Amino acid sequence: MKKLFLLLGAMMTFFGAQTAKAQHDYVDLGLPSGTLWATCNVGANAPEEYGKYFAWGEIEDKSNYTWASYLYCYQFNYDPFIKKYCNNSRYGKDQYTDDLTELQPVDDAATALWGAGWQMPSASQFEELINSDYTTVEVAVKNYVGGCKITSKINGNSIFLPFAGGYQNSSSIDYVKYNGFYWSRSLSLADCRRAHLFSAGQGGSYEVMNTIRCHGYSVRPVRNPVAYIISNIPNGWQANGTTTTGSYEMTKGGSIVFTPVNIPPGKKIKSVKVIKE
Repeated sequence: MKKLFLLLGAMMTFFGAQTAKAQHDYVDLGLPSGTLWATCNVGANAPEEYGKYFAWGEIEDKSNYTWASYLYCYQFNYDPFIKKYCNNSRYGKDQYTDDLTELQPVDDAATALWGAGWQMPSASQFEELINSDYTTVEVAVKNYVGGCKITSKINGNSIFLPFAGGYQNSSSIDYVKYNGFYWSRSLSLADCRRAHLFSAGQGGSYEVMNTIRCHGYSVRPVRNPVAYIISNIPNGWQANGTTTTGSYEMTKGGSIVFTPVNIPPGKKIKSVKVIKE
């Protein structure tokens, strides 16, 4: 099967392209990675709103956050056995392992609910966010709601993360107004029953830590810098191994491999259109 490879140095397109437009607001903190941070939590309409709560790897909120209700858990005699994102057979159902260490887009609440281009932060993106070389972190109040304000030392921009609390192996929310817990997309490599998150408290403490995956916590999405939509791709063609439905989003400087399908006999790919910014 033929494959077509493109390297986006300037802005290269297959048949057509457009700059990807985010339907949610974000802030550029001038971080070295270029990560753009959303201004609101998933399920919120303003920075100070709490939004929805999710177990790690689930894309719908619910009323009960326990191992028994967790999508990727099989519970036997109160011991959780993991059915996905498992790097240790000791914790896997029937010794299952898959070595997945980051959420796939289908299991990422930010991607699933906000669309392509958005995702939950990685643990390293949270570490960068609170790196004292780049930002200051302080307890703040926004419209009478307490939270954590993170301000860039590079350009002065900031984001606000409300102390939304969370559901900790229960159906009752805890720590509202006192702590904020924000999931990353990164699995704990030491114990796959746990995943990394950012935690901040009213007393001024903050850290990137890990906890059990069935807890219900907030999600603050991030967006990759300079995203483009490669458009007008024939339906069914694969882009980097993913079957497309007409478009594919990627970043400047990235690469893409197209796998064409249903090319009529005797026909071949004739050209690739290149458009400079």
